[in-house]
Amino acid sequence: MTSSLSKRNTMVLYGLENDIHSHRVRIVLAEKSVAYDTVNIKMSAPPLELIEVNPSLSLPTLVDRELVLYGSEIIMEYLDERLPYPPLMPIYPVAKARCRLMMHRINEDWYTLIPKIEQKDQAAKKELIDSLISISSMLEEPPYFMTDEFTLVDCCVIPLFLRLKHWGCAIPKHATGLWDYIKKVMKKESVMQSLTATEKVWLTELLQSGD
Repeated sequence: MTSSLSKRNTMVLYGLENDIHSHRVRIVLAEKSVAYDTVNIKMSAPPLELIEVNPSLSLPTLVDRELVLYGSEIIMEYLDERLPYPPLMPIYPVAKARCRLMMHRINEDWYTLIPKIEQKDQAAKKELIDSLISISSMLEEPPYFMTDEFTLVDCCVIPLFLRLKHWGCAIPKHATGLWDYIKKVMKKESVMQSLTATEKVWLTELLQSGD
């Protein structure tokens, strides 16, 4: 690939503003304390340099010198291996496989509902909330999402949880494990650093609904 982007010294993240998949990557970048440039694009007028390196315009797209990656999970795992501290996946194969399986289930069970929820589908909203309530008690003991360490699994669920109030998905007060998790992780420095101005508003609205 010969491109002006490859001459940059910092990583470049292309995505739609306030996009949930870009947010997953932004949390990882903040957790790794890495300098990067963000380019929010409009699909109606994508920048020429992005078309040059990624004609399909799959988003988010990360450019790291000569390397071009797209797909949030691929980017997240690359960043975790490229920037090993702090680690966001377990060292041991069994624990790592469990994290990957959990990420797969989150994508299949929850993220697939998002397009319907954004279209005001009440059945999809209920399905998501019912599923979250069902795992609430599992979040009461470990400090993070069913584990003792902050992992890529947390980076997947945090953007989704943050948008619940914005989507009109009300978390009942009795889901204490879920609320405790939300209130704890949303205070994390890397999470706060990852937020856009709009996402900060969504977070405020979410936390107010839990008081």
